[in-house]
Amino acid sequence: MATLLLRAGSISAFDYRCAAGPADKPFVELHDGFSVSYVRKGSFGYRARGKSFELVAGSILVGYPGDEYMCTHEHACGDECLSFVLAPALVETIDAEIASGRPDIWRTGCVPPLPRLVVMGELAQAAAEGTSAVGLDEIGILFAARFVEIVSGRKHEPPEAGARDRRCAVEAALWIDEHSHEPLDLDGTAREVGLSPFYFLRLFARVLGVTPHQYLVRSRLRHAARLLAEGTSSVTDVAFDVGFGDLSNFVRTFHRAAGVSPREFRRTAKGDRRIFQDRLSARSQSDKKRATQPQEPSGERKEGAEGQCRMGTEPDTRKPQAAGSYERRECGEEDHLRQCAGPEPSARRGQQLSVAPAQPFAAAQHPVERGDRQQGQKAERRAQRMIHQLFRIQQGSSDQTDDEEG
Repeated sequence: MATLLLRAGSISAFDYRCAAGPADKPFVELHDGFSVSYVRKGSFGYRARGKSFELVAGSILVGYPGDEYMCTHEHACGDECLSFVLAPALVETIDAEIASGRPDIWRTGCVPPLPRLVVMGELAQAAAEGTSAVGLDEIGILFAARFVEIVSGRKHEPPEAGARDRRCAVEAALWIDEHSHEPLDLDGTAREVGLSPFYFLRLFARVLGVTPHQYLVRSRLRHAARLLAEGTSSVTDVAFDVGFGDLSNFVRTFHRAAGVSPREFRRTAKGDRRIFQDRLSARSQSDKKRATQPQEPSGERKEGAEGQCRMGTEPDTRKPQAAGSYERRECGEEDHLRQCAGPEPSARRGQQLSVAPAQPFAAAQHPVERGDRQQGQKAERRAQRMIHQLFRIQQGSSDQTDDEEG
């Protein structure tokens, strides 16, 4: 089953879910265009141009237009993939920028799970689910560029932005702010400044520190805050007037940014300060409670069985000071393991060891679903650092709030 997630001028995104198993007969299919697909779940076999590949979670399937292929499920049932289909012009731009025009890269067939691609794939999945600050079209282009960079073995370092590039990025930001109430995408904005989507995305982020999608959402939030503070329109009207296509999306995004709902923000702007005062009071009480909790000083000797000590210090019996007291010296990790681990296994033979059962990894839960704004800000800062790393820019010190696609 294929679900269309995005269709833009230069890139499209699909969610593929297959339930085939070993008993199902494979059939021949055809790649319609250049594509990179991230396998997020399951396993399947891939046969193309006389080669066979086995893909598991984290693998990348690479499609070349016109190539026939066949997928098999001999070992497991079902798989799920996030697939990006790229226009030839975009592929040509990426290849020229990074790989110096090597179309054979797109006939790789399959790429094994690699750390630099896996993290990008998960970021793309978060964007597809609406829990990332990056637009799905933006991360799709970056994902394809990262694939080309890895397979070609050439790390592309973009040049420093000159005065003309900086002016272009600023003019684009002004245009986005002026038209933020309209449906905008990366392709349309890039056309306004006469650049390719790939080059414009990297230039904008390198100069301004945020992606075009992030700037668009924050511009909409800024206009919404002004309308809520000064106007009398309903929250629903404000959401649609500033460019959000969904009311629940607007409420979640605004609450994540302001810490209160749009309705509470309006009440506060009209003079009701009790909302923020209550929140500050609750936070102050929480801080006091944590401050009054007793904390065991680090480096203090741990009471217990003879020969046991805490990492960092241990008693030195070679230099007694007074009866019952010892001088302390630093205990390194190796000393701790050798001298402080207690009796040898032979001495403990016959004792029943208590081993805690292994705990499964907890399912990932988005900070907004937990209602924890502080955790949401931490997640946003981690995502922002990843975005900054992708564009080779230095991260600013200001706090960023987690934005969704408007």
